Amino acid sequence: MIIALDSYYKYDICNTSLVLFNSVEDDTPIYTDTIFTNVTSEYIPGQFYKRELPGIIQILNKFKNEHNDWWNDVALIILDSFIMLKAEGKIWEGLGQHLKNDYLKDDNKLIIGVAKTNFGECNEISEIVYRGESKTPLYVQSINSNYVAALIIKQMHGKYRIPTMLKLVDQLSRKF
Repeated sequence: MIIALDSYYKYDICNTSLVLFNSVEDDTPIYTDTIFTNVTSEYIPGQFYKRELPGIIQILNKFKNEHNDWWNDVALIILDSFIMLKAEGKIWEGLGQHLKNDYLKDDNKLIIGVAKTNFGECNEISEIVYRGESKTPLYVQSINSNYVAALIIKQMHGKYRIPTMLKLVDQLSRKF
């Protein structure tokens, strides 16, 4: 099973959404949820994890508590984010790495970050994925293998740039 997560914030409120589906070929989710949290960090470029991680942890805790049987079957988590960031020659942890370090320490779930826009020099540490007929890439990373992560994202359902399930989780996160 696969979980896709996305966050969107307005003012000091963050809407974090979760979509659960069986496989990369799926076009329909098994389960969806959203949760609203207060944003406690100011906007700092390259440190979105401070604004988004609290909501992600909260929605994952809720999901685990309510659907532990499904949680045990989840092998992959896809984030709308970078795993690692690079700018001005420096590399540091992004949302995906913070999620692994702060929440999924001993869990073997694969984490993939899919960013829609480049940040700094992240194109140098990401796999560049073109889907459909789009001339605009996705920037794909994983803690384990960017190459494998890129193959997974290429295989996801949908004929456009953004895979179907990632588009759905994005739409859910924007509902206020």
